[in-house]
Amino acid sequence: MSVAANTREPFSHGPLYAVFQPVISLKSGSILGYEGLIRGRPGTELEMPIALFAKARAANRVARLEVRCIHTVLSSFARLKLKGKVFLNVGPEMFEVDEFPRERIFANLARLGLSPGRVVIEVTENAQVVNQMSIYDALRAARKMGFEVAIDDLGEGYASLRLWSELQPDYVKIDQHFVRDVHLDPVKFQFVRTIRQLSFAVGTKVIGEGIESAAELRVLRDLGVEFGQGYLFAPPVSEPSGALQPAAARLLAGRLTHSTLFQDSTRAVRLADLAVPVMAIDPDASISSVRERMLAEPDRIGLPVVKDESPKGVVMRDAILALAHRREKRDCMAFVDPRALQLDGAMSLKDAATLLAESDAQRFLMPFIVTEHGRYRGLCTAQEVLAALGQQLHASERQPHPLTGLMGIAPLETELARLVVERQPFVAAWLDIRHLQAYNQALGYARGDNLIRYTAIVIAAFCDEHLDLPVHGGGGRFMLIMRHPDWRARVNAMVAHFDAGLSAFVGEEDEARGGFESVARDAAHRFYPLPALAVGVVDAARSRFLNHSHLLDAMLTANLEAKKAAASAVFVERRAPIDSSRVALGRGTGAATSWRTEKPPLSEASQSHDAT
Repeated sequence: MSVAANTREPFSHGPLYAVFQPVISLKSGSILGYEGLIRGRPGTELEMPIALFAKARAANRVARLEVRCIHTVLSSFARLKLKGKVFLNVGPEMFEVDEFPRERIFANLARLGLSPGRVVIEVTENAQVVNQMSIYDALRAARKMGFEVAIDDLGEGYASLRLWSELQPDYVKIDQHFVRDVHLDPVKFQFVRTIRQLSFAVGTKVIGEGIESAAELRVLRDLGVEFGQGYLFAPPVSEPSGALQPAAARLLAGRLTHSTLFQDSTRAVRLADLAVPVMAIDPDASISSVRERMLAEPDRIGLPVVKDESPKGVVMRDAILALAHRREKRDCMAFVDPRALQLDGAMSLKDAATLLAESDAQRFLMPFIVTEHGRYRGLCTAQEVLAALGQQLHASERQPHPLTGLMGIAPLETELARLVVERQPFVAAWLDIRHLQAYNQALGYARGDNLIRYTAIVIAAFCDEHLDLPVHGGGGRFMLIMRHPDWRARVNAMVAHFDAGLSAFVGEEDEARGGFESVARDAAHRFYPLPALAVGVVDAARSRFLNHSHLLDAMLTANLEAKKAAASAVFVERRAPIDSSRVALGRGTGAATSWRTEKPPLSEASQSHDAT
């Protein structure tokens, strides 16, 4: 802990000391500078600045406390010989009085061996400030003296945006509220993107505050945010070492680019970009230590086992916790699951999804190891691959479904409308997981969600990322636009892989008898067949639809035909509509649309059948 300032306390706050948190270049990982934060007497209610300044405000001594805080931060920064710039927090009250010590700060800097160009005055404007022009005048004067200016907590209110417009600062700091979970929230993403676009237009650099996860870092880097700070890199400490947290250093040293979330364009994303650097366990670790780790990390379903950077496998949570009441003398290598995949980080998301779809379906539910040049890089899951691939497959409207990561219906309707108007050749498909509701009631919604995720990754794996568009309409319903010439083989492969992987999602007894008992809508127990994939395909190249709504009706009609089969099936509709009447989506279709056979159907694979 640094030595507190020796200046006499103006009132009963006790000693002050400074802590520093680095501001990092998100491109290079270098340190731009440090934000200086003030602390009061440790272990007291005045240790944190909120309580400290509340007491000063009650005593009408805020300006005097601000002067002392500035002196404490600058003195400590110089004494520690920290590199780069020092970001000084200055409250708005300072600019409304005559006590703002511009000249004193300038003189102190000379004495401390610091130039004004190394000092960034960081100010937050809020609704309590009355004389806004005093802020503008004071900051303009400070800039003329060589100081730089930053606006803190951008996004808290209108006043900060007005200050940005009036002052055109050197830096703006995005409030941590908008950084937290930015990879999950489209609204926060759009806010950060807008701020970045504005800053680029006016020549202001952006700093993202409160970065705590690799996912948040990926999005900010992807948007072009230049700098960041947060606990991912380093916490505020009184004597910073100049080094980043090891996990953050590895992330910044690697190719951490292109988050794929809410992107404006399709980009080449590697599997390594999704890898989470989960701390590995040693092969010689005891079962008790692994169990303690599992209990301490309840969201972790598996842990990597690594020796000298060489991955040995994954230990699954269920296998370890099942031993809770047994004395187990073996080390954790005895419980490494041999089914866990190890994939190279240079692999594309498309190739990774294909491998996951083609492997034992049990592996879909397990985390897998990502390597780089044979060395352990991190863990990833099929769901994370699916979410990223779903965003990469189509780059227009970003409304990912929370369960699968595939986009919702809106972009499909937009694309269908365009293709119909332009008379483009394509096929459109409607896919349903049959008997899903009964499956959920009999075996649980958690297993049903896993089956939906598996179906999504199988569908995405056999789509062409440049030509096809898969979407998730909710539940077990999916839709596709396919423009690849071998669409027939791709659709058949989806069905074949769905059927091949089904055994991982049903019990041996249910699989043996070909179904399960569940409660029907009338509360009666009935026997239902195993889930199956019904695919209705409409070859739009052979038909002319008046609008995309008419085409959606044709897709639903084809899907209902596929459901007439006893098992998974593909029904390809090759008849042209002669009636423009639209059938309401999701309702009966037989009476409102009539068809004429255009030509005899082509032969399909064994699990498919055409309209005749």
